[in-house]
Amino acid sequence: MDRQDYIYASARIRVFEKKLLKKEQLLRLVQAGSEETFLHYLQETDYGKDLMNLQRAEDFHEAMDKNWQYNLSEVLEMSKDPEVIELISAKYVFHNYKVLVKEKILHQDLSALYILVPGMDIDGLRNKLSREEKSEVPGFINEALDDYEKNHDAQRIDLILDRAYYEEILKKALELGDSLFIDFVQYNLDFSNAKALVRLKAQGLDYEALEGVFLPGGHIDEESFKRLYKEEPGVILESLGRLDPGSTLKKAKLAYESTGSLASVERIMEDAIMNLIREGRRVTYGPEVLFGYLLAKEKEIMNLRMIYTSLVAGIAPAKIEERLRDSYV
Repeated sequence: MDRQDYIYASARIRVFEKKLLKKEQLLRLVQAGSEETFLHYLQETDYGKDLMNLQRAEDFHEAMDKNWQYNLSEVLEMSKDPEVIELISAKYVFHNYKVLVKEKILHQDLSALYILVPGMDIDGLRNKLSREEKSEVPGFINEALDDYEKNHDAQRIDLILDRAYYEEILKKALELGDSLFIDFVQYNLDFSNAKALVRLKAQGLDYEALEGVFLPGGHIDEESFKRLYKEEPGVILESLGRLDPGSTLKKAKLAYESTGSLASVERIMEDAIMNLIREGRRVTYGPEVLFGYLLAKEKEIMNLRMIYTSLVAGIAPAKIEERLRDSYV
């Protein structure tokens, strides 16, 4: 990885960053009061060109899909090291893998659930699966299909593919050798393990439910993960917080104890990831600039979808603001 390769791309991304929505703009959208006013406000931003001729609620989400796909394609084209962008796009690739597997076992056409990812030949994979060309598809897809045939448990499909997803992005991060990318993956692993443990405990599931849930590669080891299952959610988060190099899980413990809501815990964890990525803005040029922008765009679109859906559902602005994720700028 040569930083000199990113001088021009970083300059272009700085221009893109100026179009990201600031927190006060997001709060104005939260206070819109109706979907019509929300769309009117949003048309005053860089999203205006995407919002022409909306007829249905579904059209808004399609417009967001197109905006995201455009940004993903543009930044992917700029990156000299595809692994940088694949750290983000892998999430959508593996989403499609899950749809492929479920399409196969349900014998249904789930085309509407696929997400377009530059360079991913979904139709080609579907055809290979339909022709039983197992050697032509990733091994973890075959593993998920074989496991379902044996156990008939659809939830295990997600567990198998989630593990493969994290193995892949951790490998990419380590190959790149940049501390920001490694921290990004390991923090996501830690938070995924913490959320899984608290969620399983809150649901009152048996200890056996932990089998296959733990994701290796982060700061939390499997022995600690299993040992803590007998504790209450607040104790779990506090104990894991001692293993976490930051203070995020300790903050999550306080949030859980005050609200009893796993959603508040997830928001704190996602905001911690954004704080980590925001450190990349200090870099003058390099792959971190592209990576940070793309993650920022992803979170921004997530916020816009949430605000729009909440307004359509008639949810009060104060409640919407509680769900708002931290912005990049």
